[in-house]
Order: sequence, then C-alpha cells, then structure tokens
Amino acid sequence: MLAFVTATAKEMRAALSGLGAPVVEQGGMVSWKYMGRDWLLCVSGVGLVNAGIMTGRILERGARGVLNAGVAGTFAPDAAPMGSAWLADVEVWPEYGLQREDGSIDPRGIGFPLGQSGGEPVFDRVGLDPRAAAAAMDLSGAQGIPEAAFLSVSAVTGTGKRAQKLRKVFDVRLENMEGFAFALGCAQAGAPFLELRTVSNVVGSRSKEDWNLEGALTALGDACSRVLQAS
Repeated sequence: MLAFVTATAKEMRAALSGLGAPVVEQGGMVSWKYMGRDWLLCVSGVGLVNAGIMTGRILERGARGVLNAGVAGTFAPDAAPMGSAWLADVEVWPEYGLQREDGSIDPRGIGFPLGQSGGEPVFDRVGLDPRAAAAAMDLSGAQGIPEAAFLSVSAVTGTGKRAQKLRKVFDVRLENMEGFAFALGCAQAGAPFLELRTVSNVVGSRSKEDWNLEGALTALGDACSRVLQAS
C-alpha cells in the first residue's frame, strides 16, 4: 500500500477526482484501489504540525511509500512559472535553530538535530532523491517532471523583502507549508517519499495578478493523473 496525502480536501479533490477517487475530508484516511494498486488517501490539514501527525498515522498503517501532492509558491516565476509542476529534491525548514540578533537563524545553534537521514544528522534540511523514490514506488509517470529545492514555512511569506532573503540564504525555488515534516518522517522510517507540487502564486506578493490557485489545482490534477496512470 502507498499513501497519497494532501494538506487540504480541495487539493485532494483537484488531484484525484478525475480518477474517480472517493471524497476525503481533513484528518481523514480512506482506502482506495486504483489500477490494481492499494492506496491510502489522506488529508493532513495545513502546516508542519498537521503534516508530522499525519506522517505518523500513515506509517502506523503500514504504507511502504508516501506521495505528497499540493500547490506551492514560486520564488522564481521566470524559471518556475504559474501552473508548472515540480518534484522536491531537497526540503528546507528555515525556522529551526537559534535566532541571532540580526534575525537570521543558526540551525545548529541549539545543538540538537531533528533526527537523521542517510546516517547524517538533520538540522534544517532533508535531501531527497525523487527519481529513486518514484522508482521504488513504481511511479514511472513522475520521471518527466523537473526537480527543484523546496522550503517549508509555518507562516506564508507575505513580503517581497522576506521572499528575497529566503531565496538568497537557502537557494530554493518553491515555498510550501508541509513538505519538510513529511520528508523527515519518511526519512527516519526509511520509507520512499515523493513530493509533487504545482505553482499557484509568487512568493511574497499579495497582488491578484501574482496568484492563480485554480490554475494550479487544474495543473495538479493533470500531473497526478500522469503519475498514477503511468504506474
């Protein structure tokens, strides 16, 4: 059994309703058989805390791999435009560690790693291999989707200044609110993890012209159909 998890019920509907998947509400877990494969469909709720809780529940159910799908903001609209689909090749949590006087964060400042991945301590980032994860879960349709560095935050970036700083310090392309927790939980359990997101907005902008959530949800459905139907 594989787990398919989104943060919101709206993302779940957009991702899989075209494939005849059942309705799943926030906090819900529903079994689904598709093209001869067993899936556990899960809606975690928004944010890293909800994602961490759901990861534990998923792994307790015996899932042998996790596919997280959803929308994300782009730090680089020229390189990662609205509606484009991406796989995470690293997940970064920029808020963990010791805050210095200038407001920057030292992830090793308190001396406690969050866990381990590949035998190495994890502080503020989890390295991912989306090609290997897709192969391990037999999700061949993911192979044509490009990779990028993702960053997970507890509060959506609301200013251009903050967006520029995050992009410069962490060298990331997309912002989300759950991926790091899913990635860390799977890494510690030794379970393959694949994160697929489509771009809904420009990070740091609240202008209407820099947002297209409906377009991103449509693109998410197209990308998820490609990934699952090719498997």
